Amino acid sequence: QAGRFELAHDSTIFLDEIAELPMELQAKLLRVLEEGRLRRLAGKTEIEVDVRVLCATNRDLKAEIRAGRFREDLFFRLNVFQIALPPLRERREDVPMLVQHFVEKFNQDSGKHVTGVHPQAMEVLRAYDWPGNIRELKNAVERAVILCDGELITRDHLPPDMAGKGPERHVFRIAYGLTLDAVEKEYILGSLQRNANNKARTAEILGVSEKTLYNKLNRYSAEARAAAAAAEAAGPSQPPLTQPASAQNR
Repeated sequence: QAGRFELAHDSTIFLDEIAELPMELQAKLLRVLEEGRLRRLAGKTEIEVDVRVLCATNRDLKAEIRAGRFREDLFFRLNVFQIALPPLRERREDVPMLVQHFVEKFNQDSGKHVTGVHPQAMEVLRAYDWPGNIRELKNAVERAVILCDGELITRDHLPPDMAGKGPERHVFRIAYGLTLDAVEKEYILGSLQRNANNKARTAEILGVSEKTLYNKLNRYSAEARAAAAAAEAAGPSQPPLTQPASAQNR
């Protein structure tokens, strides 16, 4: 059966979350890009492919290379033309256009006839920081379209915390001196707790795929098990030896 690259011959393939690709698959991808040939699973013959590759990631690939999680040769092979897309909070002027796009999309999906957004609601959307970027905006608009029973989305149709009607937003505090990996771990686990262990919602808020979130959680669990095993192997710590009270009083 033809795979994705074979089906994309003479066209374009999009690889999302490229930083999450395991090292062994990175090596295979590099070989396909370098040689323009691939072999099907359990196949015996090589197939030539000519594919334009587009990749996306929300990670710093140079930092991933330094951490040993991404191949430097693959990075240079992919990094022919780079487009840095700022987070949504840094391009608030795009919010109205994106909102209208999602309104039209969810109108079609739900059979609604929402025509737009009330100016006060749009002001809220433009002022919001969007920690989950476009995924969070998409979910907020979908919710608003579902709740809207008229032509315009109002503040009442927006998520409570976004519209200023809910509890105070959480502030993320960290101890000084933590590594970036430790900060990321604290933030992910804290977000998961605040979302009642809802992994799908947490992934959306963080702006990553569920697969990425599960991979990180599995890594944290493995690290915790390894630390527990090491502590158990070391044995209980021995209390300092003290002289009996009778000896001390002599």
